[in-house]
Amino acid sequence: MDTSIDLVVVGGGPAGLFAAIRTKELNPGITVMVLEKMDRCGRKLLLTGAGQCNLTRAETSREMISGYGRQGRFLGTALATLSPQATCSWFETCGLPLTTRSDKKIFPASFRAMDVLDVLMGRCEALGIDIQYHTACMSIDTDGSAFSVGTSDGRSIVAHAVLIATGGMSCPGTGSTGDGYALAKTFGHRIIPPRPALASARVLNEDLADLEGVSLETVELSASHGRWKGPLVFTRNGISGPVVIDNSRDLATGETVRLRLVFRDEGKPMSREQFAAVLLRQAHSMPAKRIDTMLHLATGLPKRLVAHKMSMLRISQDIPCADMSGSLAAKIASGLCQWPLVVSFEGAFKTCMATAGGVSLEEIDSKTMMSTRAAGLYFAGETIDADGKSGGYNLQAAWSTAELAARSIASRSYRRTEP
Repeated sequence: MDTSIDLVVVGGGPAGLFAAIRTKELNPGITVMVLEKMDRCGRKLLLTGAGQCNLTRAETSREMISGYGRQGRFLGTALATLSPQATCSWFETCGLPLTTRSDKKIFPASFRAMDVLDVLMGRCEALGIDIQYHTACMSIDTDGSAFSVGTSDGRSIVAHAVLIATGGMSCPGTGSTGDGYALAKTFGHRIIPPRPALASARVLNEDLADLEGVSLETVELSASHGRWKGPLVFTRNGISGPVVIDNSRDLATGETVRLRLVFRDEGKPMSREQFAAVLLRQAHSMPAKRIDTMLHLATGLPKRLVAHKMSMLRISQDIPCADMSGSLAAKIASGLCQWPLVVSFEGAFKTCMATAGGVSLEEIDSKTMMSTRAAGLYFAGETIDADGKSGGYNLQAAWSTAELAARSIASRSYRRTEP
């Protein structure tokens, strides 16, 4: 055995670094080593918020919970232990000024993700945390009293506690390649199949290239697992925007989603029958205008989108409103109220910003983040089956789960020195 350490943290991302830092801050006598397989820590952190690092939100812990869907309840203790307000206080105490936007997103005042990483790395250095770069964790074994951590350079490190914070599978170029799942499996942990989250979707059944860049403030997106409203943006080969990105975790490749593009004045969805009646009334009020012009005026939909839908529905744009029939109105209404699109997320791990799935929450103690299968084994961050919407939710989950694990690790009996 080459080295003996109190805590080995596997993964130098935001959750791993914060857990290492907070463990040392809570119990300075604990020795901490971080294993990072890349040449530097925090590569993915530098990409968050388009490089601006939306590190949390101006919301209470209770308000945050709904942003994680079904997993929000599990994160309740973690969010209560380290709230968004406490997170902000910690970073500000470390010398990082923050700013809050009108949409409740909180950023470093510089809007530079590097400044957030610099704070984390600076605290690691100040606390004497040993970071081993170019060092992957190849195996973790235990005899019940200690762990043996095998590394890619052939060492076997004895550790009293191990925290797996290797992230998910999104943006694999940053080092997030799902390594933690295999390590967790060696202890019998069940892995919920990973899938892309915070991802745009490709569309398989329709060419949308002519709509690239067209944005809509509100659409309704419905699928087998839910119905959502929000902004949408058409891309060269598919759909994006918050209504797609925030709900991509509940969509699957090959699934048909339906877009509703029209609403009543009070913002409620309009049925096909209701919209068909509106079209007939509008057409009769402007008989000399073309149908495409009437559609643009009646719905506010961009002209490019109207032209695209008319083409897909095989309706000539030259038809005057005077020729609008009940059957034609029904056809147009169906196209704008129930637009079927077959989506695909194949290859989305390369660009998506989060991973749904991971180590089953049923096998993690929500009060400590410790494995229920191996005492002294902990998890934090995106490795577990918990992900949130865009806008600071996933980084807050990383900080909070890391804090919860750090408190448990710092309170363990090995060579403990009171802070």
